[in-house]
Amino acid sequence: MVTAKFPLIPVSFLSWYNPGRDHKSLTQDIDLKENGWFYFYLVKHYRQNVAALIVNAKGKLLVCERSGQDGAWQFPQGGVDKGESLRVAMEREVWEEVGYRPEHYSIVEKCSGYRYLYPTPEKKKYDGQEQTYFLLRLDQHAPEPDLAQKNQEFQAYSWIYPFQFELEWAPEFKRDVFRSVMKDFFCLELE
Repeated sequence: MVTAKFPLIPVSFLSWYNPGRDHKSLTQDIDLKENGWFYFYLVKHYRQNVAALIVNAKGKLLVCERSGQDGAWQFPQGGVDKGESLRVAMEREVWEEVGYRPEHYSIVEKCSGYRYLYPTPEKKKYDGQEQTYFLLRLDQHAPEPDLAQKNQEFQAYSWIYPFQFELEWAPEFKRDVFRSVMKDFFCLELE
């Protein structure tokens, strides 16, 4: 972490400087000193995100190719809206991106804490994303994915066995997360 020294200022300024953080979490980063100065640590801010590993009855995993980005394959995923639980966010993203309702699948497993940082040129409000992955088992009577959604995120899909997943499909900055996810959910070591 980088330490920065600033004069004592109201916590309301820190809320402005650190959008999206409440006062309690902000003050945990502050070390008050007796001389009226404090040190606080410039921490990374991660956007909460959910992703779905959707497996069909044949044990194949759904991968989707991003619209306008040939060769960029990923899993349905997206941000968590304010006040939304992780499960509700996952259900919404799966419906919005591939057209599956909760009655089409069951949740097998969930694992959180996967983080990546955006490359510097892409830095936005957040420094990166913290993802929670859900492993979903499709009902055997579920339809094929429907990519023709309102805001179409994907241009194609494919069902693959997990061992067929290629790291080269993902941007470099996301590859460590994909390595961890494939190991944690499918016991696969990706090179």
